[in-house]
Amino acid sequence: VSPGLVFYSRYYIQETLLVFFTFGLIVCAWRYAQGPRPVWAVLAGVCAGLMHATKETAVIAWACLAVAGVVTWIRPGRPRTAIRPAHAGWALLAAILVSALFHSCLLTHPRGILDSLGTLATYLDRAGSGIHIHPWSYYLDLLTWVRPWEGPHWNEDFLVVMAAVGAVAVLCRPVRTGHPGLARFLAVYTLAMTAAYSAIPYKTPWCMLGFLHGMALVAALFAADRIEACRARRIRAAWIAGVVALGVLLPLGQAWALNTLYDSDPRNPYVYAHTTRDLFTIGDRVRDAASVHPRGRALYVQVVCPDHDYWPLPWTLRAFPCVGYWPEVDLNAPPGDVILI
Repeated sequence: VSPGLVFYSRYYIQETLLVFFTFGLIVCAWRYAQGPRPVWAVLAGVCAGLMHATKETAVIAWACLAVAGVVTWIRPGRPRTAIRPAHAGWALLAAILVSALFHSCLLTHPRGILDSLGTLATYLDRAGSGIHIHPWSYYLDLLTWVRPWEGPHWNEDFLVVMAAVGAVAVLCRPVRTGHPGLARFLAVYTLAMTAAYSAIPYKTPWCMLGFLHGMALVAALFAADRIEACRARRIRAAWIAGVVALGVLLPLGQAWALNTLYDSDPRNPYVYAHTTRDLFTIGDRVRDAASVHPRGRALYVQVVCPDHDYWPLPWTLRAFPCVGYWPEVDLNAPPGDVILI
């Protein structure tokens, strides 16, 4: 259980979809590796296309998947599945078609296909400057976030430690449960994703979902392997109890608290550039004014906020038809019935 994955699954944020489609690509590619059937190649292409349609950072995941695939494939003494050129072609065609359909709004806006190719340049320009620049350790600090002098305390230490130890163990020796090749692939992929996102100066907490998902998989594989390796019943029972307590119950309680009691509280480490609940008070006050105004909800509302940073007020005030937005006070404009500065 990962409180971070649960928390950002409640967001209207692309990373949750990106993680889902990336996992779909991994599953389909793995099934193809077990038996080269064209259906798995096409489905892998569909997932890759959906990744690109979701966010431009899909290229980072593709690069890390490629690194993990090469490391897994070149390991000596293991059977290798050759990719048939025809299947690769079908996969590439499926990826291009799916991405093009979404970026062009089902071919009604062809320009969107070209625009999608320019998003990577935008990301590269943003990656080295701006207000979201953080040190390389930012994501690991979030996941192991502890402030001993104030509460409440949050962290995903168990998942991070199990993933780190598990990745080293998987790369040093084969696992007893599941398939060694898959475990090695996931370990390399997770390490590559963690390194890549940590190296990029531009950081927002939801960007870590890709490697956090990988950490959860590697940690689970390692836990299962350790439990399987225990021959003594007492030791196995202790391992199971530890995994249930630290890997399920404790983070489940944290996930509940983070998503209910502290869903917009700055003490929640995953709250970032987050609107506080005072926003609802603004909406209530405007509705109070409309209830006594002769024009009702058609009253004139002016919103003034520097740098055009109006959101989410356009959503909060969506029921009012006469709302104007300015980055500064315009003394030449007629004053509104309600002015929010």
